[in-house]
Amino acid sequence: MGEVTIEVEAPGDGEAASLAIPYPEGSPGGAFSNGARELDGRLKGRLQRLADGGELKSDLGATVVLHTDGEVKARRIEIIGQGSPPIEAQAKAPATDEKTKAQASGG
Repeated sequence: MGEVTIEVEAPGDGEAASLAIPYPEGSPGGAFSNGARELDGRLKGRLQRLADGGELKSDLGATVVLHTDGEVKARRIEIIGQGSPPIEAQAKAPATDEKTKAQASGG
């Protein structure tokens, strides 16, 4: 098996063939990180249009590949679903809707 090199740089600045962007569960169209939003600006809003059009999925491993056509140094962007957060993280998250609040209070 060949070697894999991982470098951490600002989105779009590296010389990688691919750049991966995580897409977490419950991501409405604007759930990109600051770096991904900056990258989206370089891509003339193409990431946001994919999200708004429902083409991005948060299911674990769901992947959409976007070819950059030279707009950034990476040849392609891979937006990869992260799936559900671990149960421990869910337990720490505040209840945000009435059903969840009622369940948390035993009602």
